[in-house]
Amino acid sequence: MSETIAFSELESRLTEFVDRAADGEDIIIVRAGAAVAKLVGLADVKTEGQGDSLSSIVASLARLRAEIAAGRPPLALSTILGWRDEGRH
Repeated sequence: MSETIAFSELESRLTEFVDRAADGEDIIIVRAGAAVAKLVGLADVKTEGQGDSLSSIVASLARLRAEIAAGRPPLALSTILGWRDEGRH
């Protein structure tokens, strides 16, 4: 379920709309007649990497270990040290 509200209404009733979003309702915010944002609860937000399965993460680590063991690290040490020393002169 979602509700569309004017930005001015959101300002005056922010606590109510945050509570409703936390309870799973999507709140569409409109300014000058155009939708500009959507307020959703954190339970509905997928953060980067959150969707990765444990098995795919383990597989990625195994591939990385194999590359390093074979003498083919994904990054040269000089590159890593260069990042560390950026801005140090």
